[in-house]
Amino acid sequence: MTELTRFVVVTGMTGAGRGTAAKTLENLGYFVIDNLPAPLLVGTVEAIEATGHTDRLAIVADARSGEFFESLIESLEELRNRGLHAEVVYLEASDEVLVRRQEAARRPHPLSREGRLLDGFTRERDLLRRLRGRADLVVDTTNLNVHQLGQRIRAAFEQRE
Repeated sequence: MTELTRFVVVTGMTGAGRGTAAKTLENLGYFVIDNLPAPLLVGTVEAIEATGHTDRLAIVADARSGEFFESLIESLEELRNRGLHAEVVYLEASDEVLVRRQEAARRPHPLSREGRLLDGFTRERDLLRRLRGRADLVVDTTNLNVHQLGQRIRAAFEQRE
């Protein structure tokens, strides 16, 4: 059985760079799972430790899962009580930049009603507020491109190895 020596949860606003952060962590040797429903977190961590697959795990979590997302903080607390602390990375950007990025991707915001992007970002920010308050690292990507964000994540996690 291999214990996890590094456990990272990447979260934040749609369009703020979760995918870029995940790819960067993967390049650093992390086993990355994207969009894992929060109720499955504890069991997934236990299974990964039991198989000895990796000693570094990163989970990407977003607010799309609605009520499931609410249980993320409770799952993280349960893991902490078992001796496994998750390093939470929270990515954000200004509403103006998030709207521009979402429009460029030509996708609706998963939480928007009647197609209004800004409403979706407002709902998402409210859902994520508690988790942002617990973040170990908050990165504002408003003025960062994908390469700069990758460098920030790499610098933060290479120096912690």
